[in-house]
Amino acid sequence: MSFFKKTILVAAALFLLPKDQEQQQRFSATATEAISWAATYCQRNPWQCQQAEAVYVDLKERATFGFGLVYGLAVERMNAGRTEVDSTRLDAAPRPDTAPRRRDLTSAYLSSANNTLTPKDIMPRWRGALEK
Repeated sequence: MSFFKKTILVAAALFLLPKDQEQQQRFSATATEAISWAATYCQRNPWQCQQAEAVYVDLKERATFGFGLVYGLAVERMNAGRTEVDSTRLDAAPRPDTAPRRRDLTSAYLSSANNTLTPKDIMPRWRGALEK
């Protein structure tokens, strides 16, 4: 929410507060009573709070299982095709002269029958032309 909207909302809330001393005391007493009424709800209705807690625990367990499943599948999918590299070997990392070079993907993109992109669309704006 923007600063202007928040300012208007706070001003409206302040405008609705009572101006008279007696009304302010009644408002304060009513607000205090409402807060204590809400805070003691479970003391007055223990069965409903027990049911709500059971629903909360059930939803929490289901959410934990669901998010764990999604996370596991995502990690498994990201790691598919990767090979483990022995980090203790010095020659495991590719040397600059043997590192793969960037290839020209323009022809691969344009070969698709459904593709409507032009080479100008594919070329990133932040790079120059491909060197051949």
